[in-house]
Amino acid sequence: MIVVGIQAVTEALRSSRSRVERVWVVKGGRGKRLQSVIDLARGLQVPVQFEPAPTISRLGKTARPPRVVARLGAIGTVPLEDVMDSNLLLLADGVEDPRNLGALLRTAEATGVGAVVIPERRSCGLSSTVVETSAGAALHLPLVRVTNSVKALDRLKQAGFWVLGLDLKGKENLDQIDLSERLVVVVGSEYRGLRPAVRGACDFLVALPMRGQVQSLNLSVAAGVVLYQIVFQRKNTTADGETEPRP
Repeated sequence: MIVVGIQAVTEALRSSRSRVERVWVVKGGRGKRLQSVIDLARGLQVPVQFEPAPTISRLGKTARPPRVVARLGAIGTVPLEDVMDSNLLLLADGVEDPRNLGALLRTAEATGVGAVVIPERRSCGLSSTVVETSAGAALHLPLVRVTNSVKALDRLKQAGFWVLGLDLKGKENLDQIDLSERLVVVVGSEYRGLRPAVRGACDFLVALPMRGQVQSLNLSVAAGVVLYQIVFQRKNTTADGETEPRP
């Protein structure tokens, strides 16, 4: 995998999940951020190669030459069982646009999501575009690939998770749900939303209130609203204020 740009390459070098094989830097490049990438790579004993701008553009497959490009080795996934001890997971069911997935992973990493679950079919996987759109955040998140989203949700529910789905037809209010519980937040396709079987596996279905003329949000924005609400509620929850799990 090739990643492009200072932010993405920096996070690739910092991540324990990715292995950077080589870094290419544009000849004559200047700046503290670029130098920090070079120093970080050399400190990790990653080969750094200086090339003219056309070569960097060709490597990064970009019309406008970036200042730095890196090649990563294969990035593995983790089994579902390995993330069962998390308190917050995200399942992205049927997200096909890599830029949407990248934005979603960036939000998930920022809000402390323990791992992101993605089905193997009808969903994009980790790619250069996903990594770059996520500003490298995708390289810090454990990713789980599953053959069946519904079966994965059933296993998580058996392990003690509650499942909260974002759905335009949802009837429950976010502020009426105990978000201190172990949760799986589920988002569906950009175009079709949650599939009926996935919707049926959810314990809660939430629709965000829309006050303007537009009746839907980008999925990463909608997920961000919910995930930060979880962060805020958990931050304000004290041991004395914890509630019993819902039946």
